[in-house]
Amino acid sequence: MTRVLMLTHNRFWREGMGSQVRIATLVRHLLHQGHELHVVFSGNLQPADRKRLQTWPAALRVAATRRDAADAPTPTPASTGAPQQARTPGLQRWALLHHLAYLVQGLWAWLRCPQPGQAAHLRVPLRLALAEPAPRELHTAQDALAFAAAVADVRPQVLVVQYVAMVPLLAALPRTLRAGLRVAVDTHDVQSERRLRFHLAGQPHNLKLGPSDEALLLRRCDLVLAIQDADRVKLQALAGPVPVATMLHPVPLRLHPAATTAPRRVLFLGSGMAPNIQAVIFLLDEVWPALQRLGAPAFPLTVAGGVCSALAGRPLPPGVELAGVVADTARLYDTHAIVAAPVLTGGGLKIKVAEALGAGAAVVAMPLAAEGLEDAVNAGALRVVDGPDAFAAALLELLNDASAAVSLGTAALCWSAANLSSKAAYAALNALLTTESGSCDGSLGGTIPVARNDVARGRG
Repeated sequence: MTRVLMLTHNRFWREGMGSQVRIATLVRHLLHQGHELHVVFSGNLQPADRKRLQTWPAALRVAATRRDAADAPTPTPASTGAPQQARTPGLQRWALLHHLAYLVQGLWAWLRCPQPGQAAHLRVPLRLALAEPAPRELHTAQDALAFAAAVADVRPQVLVVQYVAMVPLLAALPRTLRAGLRVAVDTHDVQSERRLRFHLAGQPHNLKLGPSDEALLLRRCDLVLAIQDADRVKLQALAGPVPVATMLHPVPLRLHPAATTAPRRVLFLGSGMAPNIQAVIFLLDEVWPALQRLGAPAFPLTVAGGVCSALAGRPLPPGVELAGVVADTARLYDTHAIVAAPVLTGGGLKIKVAEALGAGAAVVAMPLAAEGLEDAVNAGALRVVDGPDAFAAALLELLNDASAAVSLGTAALCWSAANLSSKAAYAALNALLTTESGSCDGSLGGTIPVARNDVARGRG
């Protein structure tokens, strides 16, 4: 058994978004393996959060860094052994300097690229970036104090950081707490690449992070976990000597009844995040007209999840139904044989696509939605098309041909059984957890080397 501390700003216990489902699945895995798990949540626990956490196993310990007035007082620097300076980073001054540096960088790029097309491309991210917080701006001195206090209290052997944006909090740990602590960061995606994709789509990103910033943060860790192989290659280029391993998202496997019964409907499931809103608008505004051109009288589409709120009051094509937020997503897969994944922006692995494959659904996806699942595409377990006309044709084929939908869904289930099991997904993390305490030099399980020098941690 290993003492594990997880650091996150994601309310994973809600399990309403793909990122929450990924973290919740990992938490259940760690508890099932018998590890002693503590979670530090960077933020406030609302009454609804406390109620939801009561449904989780008692072995899960969750502490928030920001407390209500009625709660215990915030720890002091003396109680953690951390220097006071590490808790007062001067966030406002840092943010101002960061914005100024970004402006200078943008101006230099403008002077080097005077062509109208390139200049307009550079101007878009510059405009959007002014509203984006840098990683250090996400954390308060209270967050740093509470995190350091938790490390001092738990004395974990392994720290699992959720998202690279949380890595700056490592600076709150004095050397006495940092020594011997193995740190793994679950990246979820390549944040700098995701940010660029948002900018190209004319949308602000939730984090200001360039490739050089991301590289420095990754190099403060001992192991970087990528959500898919394509990200692993990109993250390894950023992480330098720090090892990067793929940690896919494991999914439950089940063949649902809708795979062999009629009537047939298409499911789109997504949270209220911007990429999901963009995807469902694409279905309604571009795929539906393409279906009409192919002679379809209606669009048998069910939209479920938080994304439904973005469609309130909007005229819908005949056949489209809004299911809203559904607590039991398994029931949705039981009544839908076909899943649409027309994601046009974002990064990482689309959890909704992985879950649909594990449910034995026939999945039609745009190329971006299939990133990291290229093996599934090559195995005939995932249909990838590009453009509204091709997307509409693929959906109509599966709607009209039950055997084709069953064949694609069966292939998806078989591929998931071989590639999305917990054993396969968590191999690298399990190796880190089973390394004996204090033996951080050398390798993990003889396969994953651990970088321990200051240069590798970005402090050289």
